[in-house]
Amino acid sequence: MKKCDYCGKQISYSEQYCCDECSQKALKYYHFERKYKNIFGFFNIICAISVMAACFLSLLLSAKIGYIVSGAALTLLGAAVVAFPMPTLNQIKKQKIQKAVFSTRIIGGIISFSGICLLIVGLFVV
Repeated sequence: MKKCDYCGKQISYSEQYCCDECSQKALKYYHFERKYKNIFGFFNIICAISVMAACFLSLLLSAKIGYIVSGAALTLLGAAVVAFPMPTLNQIKKQKIQKAVFSTRIIGGIISFSGICLLIVGLFVV
């Protein structure tokens, strides 16, 4: 049996979605993805550059600055992943849209948590 592209319920081979609600939610997700894809990509690049700059700063100046800058960048990156969940196409293919968005938000939460831990280490431990 084929599965609904949004929720993953089993459907007949002639359909793409199990109901009109799933169809509307999937169209809403694809519109959201198309609208915010470039902003999210730009934000990812900025955070990645910030983490690399933090590594160089920790080598040149002090480890404390590196922890703080990388912690802030990871916290912002995780918040962006939670706010704009954009799973990969393979993830959507395997898990369908609903579960892929949920698992992407969990990953974003883990990234934010690790960034907060780095900030705490940078501010209070080092």
